[in-house]
Amino acid sequence: MILTKELYKFILEANYPKFDNLRVITGYTSSDFLLRVHRDFPKLKIDVYIGMALQGISKEDHSKYCELTNQGDIRVWYVYRQPMIHQKVLDFFSEDGHNSYVGSANFSNSGFGVQKEIMALVDNRVSDVFEEAMNEAIICTSSDVEGLIPMTHSPQDSGATTLVVDNVSTSQTPVKEGGHTSREWLKGSYVSGEVRIPIIRKEWGNTFIENSGVNATPPFISLKGIPISKREIFERNSVDEKINISINGKKCRAYISYDELRFDDLNIKREIASVLRLDPTKPFTVEDVENARIVARQSTEENYCELIITVD
Repeated sequence: MILTKELYKFILEANYPKFDNLRVITGYTSSDFLLRVHRDFPKLKIDVYIGMALQGISKEDHSKYCELTNQGDIRVWYVYRQPMIHQKVLDFFSEDGHNSYVGSANFSNSGFGVQKEIMALVDNRVSDVFEEAMNEAIICTSSDVEGLIPMTHSPQDSGATTLVVDNVSTSQTPVKEGGHTSREWLKGSYVSGEVRIPIIRKEWGNTFIENSGVNATPPFISLKGIPISKREIFERNSVDEKINISINGKKCRAYISYDELRFDDLNIKREIASVLRLDPTKPFTVEDVENARIVARQSTEENYCELIITVD
């Protein structure tokens, strides 16, 4: 069986009544996704092996992974040896048997809901694959993690190299993504004008946006599809890896992680809700924001990028 659509439904939801346990090897994940899985499938015992942990784990995710692991229902493991593991394997099991899947989808919001992925139900036993991962991994709550895994200010979910690393314990060169290093787009001339950013992309539909983008915790703005050159409008106003932002008269700091604009001490969803007169406690839908945009432009105040929430 090969699955390409609604992986959350046809893999997680379909197997939950049948199995007590799940073990996962994934390149990347996020605490938001694991919390959602735990909420939706509270009786499922899960072990997650993050194969690309050496690219960095955010402090926020690490803290939540430790909380989940200490609670006992979900245990998170970091692969800390080279070469890193980019495999995507899910193995549901109980005393009655196994259902195992392999494919392209990370165990994440992106992998199981936003991006086009493929997962196949396989007959082969995958125990050897998990034994290898277990031998190369360390539990996230171990006191040795700090010396082995880079801790960053950026989430790991999308798979690109993180931008802000605190305790890099490896000597890796930046991983290239699409032919560019993670910060290569900072080079070159500034592109003047405005950058128009959709709040929720119509092509996403309303499937799986409940915990993504502005509906995530904490909410963020997706920059997917925004040309690299135009993103310089943000980094042009950066100091010490953080971007000075002015929005609705409020000032805050932000940073770009992969294709995401994330904010310090500002809830962007509440700012959008205030302008569009929406309930910030409920997930936004495509219909709620389909005519709205966020416009980013240079502020009249020096070294600030101004964000304006507008309706077409």
